[in-house]
Amino acid sequence: MNRWIAAGLTAAGLIGFSGAANAQPTPAADDAGGMYCVYDDLVADKDYEIVAEVLLYSDATPADVETANKAVEAAVTACAAKFKLTPGQKDAVSDIGIYGAASDYLSEELMLDGVDEKTVAGIFTAMDGLTDEDLARMLEDDWRKNAPFVAKLKAALIANGLPDQSFVLETAYDMIMVSTLALGSVSAFMEEVS
Repeated sequence: MNRWIAAGLTAAGLIGFSGAANAQPTPAADDAGGMYCVYDDLVADKDYEIVAEVLLYSDATPADVETANKAVEAAVTACAAKFKLTPGQKDAVSDIGIYGAASDYLSEELMLDGVDEKTVAGIFTAMDGLTDEDLARMLEDDWRKNAPFVAKLKAALIANGLPDQSFVLETAYDMIMVSTLALGSVSAFMEEVS
């Protein structure tokens, strides 16, 4: 597993572990105060796939939802005990794990469709070029109906090496959306630590 969410947000300069945006190697969960503990636990086996599918697709069965919830709850419980997490930190690491699982799942979908790792990494470079307002817009329910914004996003992705193919771009949009959600959870975790 490539740890796309952690590596991508860090390398793009969107997060840093000193609180400042900087590009540095992604630390292990132990070095980040448990911030990536749930994520690491989910991606250590195939739990991330069911967690991602439940988040991303509306056709999840109740059994799938229950399986995903149990996987996340088990990881949060283990991480909370290991790192003595506060309730706010537990919420944040849960979300980081879920959104990270989705990002990794989507990156694998792209690679299975023939997109190489360097091109997938370009999604985070494109994300780094977005403004705070653009990232906030990604969280609006109807952002895909905003033609000028979608055109800007598409241009940024193509400029960073993504092919102009509908499936690839739609998957990249989803990766940026879940990565934006993860970024918010990282910020929430850091506020709890401060």
